[in-house]
Amino acid sequence: GARRAETNEVMNKLKVVVGRVMVGEYERLRSDSAGVVGRLDDEVGFVVQRIKDPVVAGFLLARFASAREQAIRMELDQDASLPPCPDDAASHDLVTVLGNLLENAVEAIGDGARREIQVSLRPEGALLHLSVADSGPGLPEAILAQAFTLGFSTKGENRGFGLWRAAQAVEARGGRLAVANREGGGALFTATFTLFPGEEP
Repeated sequence: GARRAETNEVMNKLKVVVGRVMVGEYERLRSDSAGVVGRLDDEVGFVVQRIKDPVVAGFLLARFASAREQAIRMELDQDASLPPCPDDAASHDLVTVLGNLLENAVEAIGDGARREIQVSLRPEGALLHLSVADSGPGLPEAILAQAFTLGFSTKGENRGFGLWRAAQAVEARGGRLAVANREGGGALFTATFTLFPGEEP
């Protein structure tokens, strides 16, 4: 488990770097060809307009690209937004939470017929409301209660580690990670935690 977790750390860092490059390239393209790339239905344009933190925006774009390679439709909620994170620690924690939840969602979908993931980010004062929904099989009732304990897993020994790390990062910022099964199938992970200190909640 630990070896794989280290690999995940490295991959997450790599995705952040790749993402930063993508955001930089996109901004350059947009200024070169105003209007052509800047269409709202363009995924990159939408993410860059909504997610003002370049690390998080880049990370999401890299994740969207890798989901597409696996034939998974990953979408950012139409009302999502995120101001720049106050410091590196905040963007790192957010990437940790998102990265682990998205990885879990991809694993949950497996080779299922419905292949969708929805991500939502909404700031409110000092807080960030975050959710990741997947179209996987959902979690058995008996397991819902212990989804975030270290080493727990529905699939092999590793899957639970990511959820535990996501929960730890959320709790360190005074929040709580929750999971519920969705009406139409799949799981919905939600968290609210302090990301923007100095703002009045």
